[in-house]
Amino acid sequence: MILGDWDADGVVSAAELLYAQRNLGLYPIKKRCNVMVRPVGPRSIEEVADEILSVEPRVIALVDIPFTTSVGKFLREAKSRSISLVYIDHHLSTIFKSKELEKIVDELIVGKVPTALLVYHLLKTIGARLTPRLEMFVRATGVIERSKRPSKRLERLVRIVVDISKALTHLREEELWRRLVEWLASPLAFSAMPFSHDVIERIRRISESSDKRLKELATELAPTAHRIFNLRLVDARGKLRSRGGSALASMLYRTFRSPVAVIVETKDRAPLLIIRGKGALPYRIALVLVRMGIVEDAGGHQSLALLKLRKDVDINEVESMLRKAMLEVSRTL
Repeated sequence: MILGDWDADGVVSAAELLYAQRNLGLYPIKKRCNVMVRPVGPRSIEEVADEILSVEPRVIALVDIPFTTSVGKFLREAKSRSISLVYIDHHLSTIFKSKELEKIVDELIVGKVPTALLVYHLLKTIGARLTPRLEMFVRATGVIERSKRPSKRLERLVRIVVDISKALTHLREEELWRRLVEWLASPLAFSAMPFSHDVIERIRRISESSDKRLKELATELAPTAHRIFNLRLVDARGKLRSRGGSALASMLYRTFRSPVAVIVETKDRAPLLIIRGKGALPYRIALVLVRMGIVEDAGGHQSLALLKLRKDVDINEVESMLRKAMLEVSRTL
């Protein structure tokens, strides 16, 4: 059984494993066999755990799912039932908990590149060749996840992948996710995409409306930013909750063309620090802040760090802590 996150990286990663297992018989099991695929979130996995485990799969592969307490509980239960576990991911929480995960799962692959690329390189080392379509989607996902400028050849596909990712995360339709994974893993070159044009257009209109509101908010908040070397710190509490915070950070990152740190609040009113930047800078800053002991929980990936701060942390001290972190990071560059 393959479990993947809802977004494009999760879909493409799941499709790669599905193709490698069902069509090539190479990985995770070295023979062709029936494969089930299912989308799960890092917290909703607890709600469907009994249903998944009741199938009694020989192997469960989790791709692009950030490690959480719920994921850990699920893995331990699966292990107690003698189910082999494969975990492939690039999120910060998974990287930070890798030593704990090594004691639970049978195969752990973590890295700073998008999960679709981790799976791609893994399959390449065992001699697996993907279909041209699936390989192009891997490349497009890598561009999006690392916020790179697409080549002329990939521009149109990148736009399609962005629309698909938004549609999946907005609609949360399990059957639609599954059909897309099956389509990507299909060896048939001319099979039709399982999305109607109307669905994409509807999501695109919703997305454009949301982007417009975020752009207006980013324009309003930009003048309030505090400069810490080349990083801008923006306090968005009272303006936006944690939902939408990542998108706002990305919007401000494009506005300033330099790294940004945005403070919002979670549902339980804990401060959430979102760091957006180029390459692994947010990841490096996050590592320092975690070592400082002010972080309760960490998420995101190398270019977008989501740090839930302890409630007793003085927000007025966050700027000085970020300054110390930036200084420490600069010494290692």
